[in-house]
Amino acid sequence: MNLGPKINTDVKDVSPFLAADGKTMYFSSKRPGGFGDQDIWVAKRLDDTWKHWSDPVNMGNTINSDDYDSYYSIAAAGDYAFMVTYKNSYGKADIERIKLKKELQPDPVVMVTGKVYNAKTKKPLAADITYEQLNSGKEQGSARSNSTTGEYKIILPYGMNYGFHGKAQGYIAVNENLDLTDIKQYQEVHKDLYLIPIEVGQSVALKNVFFKQGTSTLLEESYPELDRLATILRDNSTMEIELGGHTDNQGDPNKDLKLSQDRVKTVKEYLVGKGIDAKRITGKGYGGTKPIASNAKEETRKLNRRVEVKITKK
Repeated sequence: MNLGPKINTDVKDVSPFLAADGKTMYFSSKRPGGFGDQDIWVAKRLDDTWKHWSDPVNMGNTINSDDYDSYYSIAAAGDYAFMVTYKNSYGKADIERIKLKKELQPDPVVMVTGKVYNAKTKKPLAADITYEQLNSGKEQGSARSNSTTGEYKIILPYGMNYGFHGKAQGYIAVNENLDLTDIKQYQEVHKDLYLIPIEVGQSVALKNVFFKQGTSTLLEESYPELDRLATILRDNSTMEIELGGHTDNQGDPNKDLKLSQDRVKTVKEYLVGKGIDAKRITGKGYGGTKPIASNAKEETRKLNRRVEVKITKK
């Protein structure tokens, strides 16, 4: 796709590099306003069309010379850049590393690394890793784990609440979430993903299913994960499941029990609304009687507020 007249000119425009934030593009051009030969310029993508960009800005004489400068790239952390220059080179061209000032760094990102495992055998697993914006359900990108080691790596630009999951044939996708709306600097996060084999007795928590506080009303961020569960049930037409609703222990036990039951009912109704036979879904609320983490502080209490899926028939 031609990126439009702000980026492309009638002279030589080469070596584009999109930073990990998915918005900041660096490229080399011989356009007017440079220092001589090819210079490095930077522009920001303003929307999702790839046609609207900020006015390109020359990176200045601390980066550019009056000779050929090109192939500019930046590490995910945003602190160092690499480029090729002909200026004062040992031969035809040299590779240089540049320590970037804060104002020249792209927007911060989070690098997520980990391994994908079979939850039952704990062996590495090849899986497709997809990440999406939870609020809209829009897919933002994908990767694939190494079939031998299970290793994967994804880079998430700041400013969004993300869900990401691993998916493989014969397994229930395991979902995680990361809220990066307030990220101010580069971070690295390690998250291993354990995929649940589709076998009777196996269970998985729906980590990206959310309710309005103290109610059984589903939030829109829940729809992508529930839609994937509905797809699994459609693809495995004889599978039957039991939904388990759980709360923390901070409220009245009787009210917590009813709340967990109501949330199970809401999830079942959503799945039925997606075409799943109600007879294939049973459910039970447990209130706060089956914690999986401490209820001593909010950070761990939130792990106890969950809906689980258990396979009762394959």
